[in-house]
Amino acid sequence: MVHAFGNCQAAGCDWGAQPGVLSGANVIATFALADGGRTTRTAMVTAHTVPRGLDVFVHNTYSGPVPEPAKNIHMVFVRAP
Repeated sequence: MVHAFGNCQAAGCDWGAQPGVLSGANVIATFALADGGRTTRTAMVTAHTVPRGLDVFVHNTYSGPVPEPAKNIHMVFVRAP
């Protein structure tokens, strides 16, 4: 199970939990999120461990009356010592 949190406007938001699928060294989970009621965003999260942390890639696609171009975000989370 993958539990994700986003950075929504001024505060963080809980995306909830989705089943993760193993693909090689990666775990992949897909989240369907409503963005203000006009647009639906699908966020595919791909993550794998790296020394001292977690490497995360998020591929966002949008649909609705006002679709937006796809956006990608890459983050590396490092464990505190």
